[in-house]
Amino acid sequence: MKAEVSAVLPWNRKEVYLGFSEREFSHVREMLSAAGIPCETRIVNARCSGTRGRLSSFGMDPAYENQFYVYVRKSDYERAFAFLKKGA
Repeated sequence: MKAEVSAVLPWNRKEVYLGFSEREFSHVREMLSAAGIPCETRIVNARCSGTRGRLSSFGMDPAYENQFYVYVRKSDYERAFAFLKKGA
């Protein structure tokens, strides 16, 4: 019998939030924490990401500079999605 992996790792995770709002990102993290659902986060800054950052970020709306991701374990996805949908 395999032990369940408790960490949110790249091969056992699913995205529950993707957006540009830091406020919504924080709200999602707080809701998941309150529900006892562990999550992993990632923030991508468009100005610093490869060629796009060097060539095409000029004139970019600062509101879309950071892209926020929240992931949960695949086994927690349905519960997390329902909880977030109910709390939205």
